[in-house]
Amino acid sequence: TFLQSIPNDAIPQRLINCITDPSSYGRGVEPERKLPIRASLVDEPWQTACSLVSHLRIASLENDGLSMLSLPRRYVWINTVKDVLQLEHILSYEKLVSVDSEWCTHGTVSTLQVAVEDRAWVVDLLPTDDVYRTTCRHLIQSLFRTSLVLGFSIGHDIPKLEAFLLDEPIPLENCLDLQLLWCSPQMPSLKACVSGFTNVQLAKEQQGSEWSRRPLTEMQLEYAALDAVILAYLLAEKDRCSESATP
Repeated sequence: TFLQSIPNDAIPQRLINCITDPSSYGRGVEPERKLPIRASLVDEPWQTACSLVSHLRIASLENDGLSMLSLPRRYVWINTVKDVLQLEHILSYEKLVSVDSEWCTHGTVSTLQVAVEDRAWVVDLLPTDDVYRTTCRHLIQSLFRTSLVLGFSIGHDIPKLEAFLLDEPIPLENCLDLQLLWCSPQMPSLKACVSGFTNVQLAKEQQGSEWSRRPLTEMQLEYAALDAVILAYLLAEKDRCSESATP
């Protein structure tokens, strides 16, 4: 084959991954970070997180006449130093924050999505201005140190964010991975988990779109924001389901 005809040390590992496993394209080769917190709703800090979202229901993200879940309110696009500083101030008062990120095809992180209940912010991480990037780094560092951070397969997002932080490690003590609550040999997707609590789909068509272009489209931004917003609602539904199953 083509790969066999070339010396192994002449082929970048990322290229090998993309050829042998097309689904890896754009994911990069950073290893997944393993979280120290066990995924159990009966333990802390999961119980605290559940208490903060207990009033949320995925049904509130359904709209009559639409086949897809939608944002309950418009996201906020963050791309200036002033915007980042204001967001950091807002988040400093929050005990639980949901996060997600989107990546460019070459593996660089493109956006950071942050949500508190039904509010969402999409932070642009591509600008090259030094002051802006330094301010964004401080936001990320502060977020992971001061709040419980809820993600889905967040171990894949963290290496991308650490690369943005110039390889400074992100503390994992406050990170909660929602995906790990589904005990399955093969980890389910976010879309599959959400489908267990609603007949309305979570749109994922924009996941593989081009995240290095600016401006991002309205569909990309709504998709990105909803992927963060949905996490607190999904945790609330999972907790209710677990309580009803307990004798």
